[in-house]
Amino acid sequence: MNFKKFVKKTQEAEREAESSLDKDFLNKYFPEQVRVTRYYMYQSIFKSINDLGLDMASGKGVSFGGESFVTELFPLIDWQITELKQGYDLRDTSNITEKYHIVVADQVLEHVTEPWKVPYQVSHILNDGGLCIVTCPFVFPYHNTFDGWRFSSDGLTHLFGEHFDRMFAGGWGNLRMLEYSMEFQEDWSRVFIGTKEFLADKELHIRNSFLDVVVWYCGKKACS
Repeated sequence: MNFKKFVKKTQEAEREAESSLDKDFLNKYFPEQVRVTRYYMYQSIFKSINDLGLDMASGKGVSFGGESFVTELFPLIDWQITELKQGYDLRDTSNITEKYHIVVADQVLEHVTEPWKVPYQVSHILNDGGLCIVTCPFVFPYHNTFDGWRFSSDGLTHLFGEHFDRMFAGGWGNLRMLEYSMEFQEDWSRVFIGTKEFLADKELHIRNSFLDVVVWYCGKKACS
């Protein structure tokens, strides 16, 4: 069986489990353009956060690696945005004296040279019971100066399991999304497409778990 036939077979098997597009969420946050490879990731994180009653969390939060859409899902958090020096900041947080309620690392972990150090380092700057939200690519092309790692959602759960209790984790992808991500290598503006174009491309809205382009994990720091 060739690759395209395999993809078609597995995708058809999952067609019944097709995600319902949350048009209210789409219209509120992405009225004009959609980041193709991340839309369903953010929608799923948004749903999980609300289902668990985490959206009303308050206190201080930090987003490593720059601006992240995830920060918009916590309106009561006082956010600090930190630009990473790739491969360094999350390996050692001993110089950070602040304690946070939420730490976000959105599409960062694959660029950290020693990611196995990250769970402890993140727990070091979190209050007991604080949240860590991590996203990263899985079936995705090599990108940026250092791009060293790929994790499945199971891999993230295992990696953070010693210091965090899993709240939720997941992944999303399909062949069409992978095709878009390959196009990004030549034209990164293609990461965004018009909302109408996004809605019209039906193949973007059927998950194939064999082709998760992005994955995510949310853990709660165990009380010391």
